[in-house]
Amino acid sequence: MITKETYDPKIHVAEIKRTCNECGKVWHTLANREAELITNMGLNACGSCGTCGSPHQAQYNHNVDTNQNSLVETKQCPDCKSSNYKEEVIYYEKTKQNIE
Repeated sequence: MITKETYDPKIHVAEIKRTCNECGKVWHTLANREAELITNMGLNACGSCGTCGSPHQAQYNHNVDTNQNSLVETKQCPDCKSSNYKEEVIYYEKTKQNIE
């Protein structure tokens, strides 16, 4: 059995299983996808080029909003849109089938 302590992203996949406390719907999200959305929200696309206030800033703001909206969607029940859920992380061995 794979646990949080034995999890290795090179050979395992972490999936978040959520169950809505309002309607009972179960949905799944890859943990690395949620982590990617969070990371992307913190990146400053214009900070390295020194052009804040330019069109780059507008694109950055759009990207942050898009990632934030996607993260909110992953944490809402797809049926009733409730954010009242319980979750558990499930770990799997990577296989050719779940890598592609």
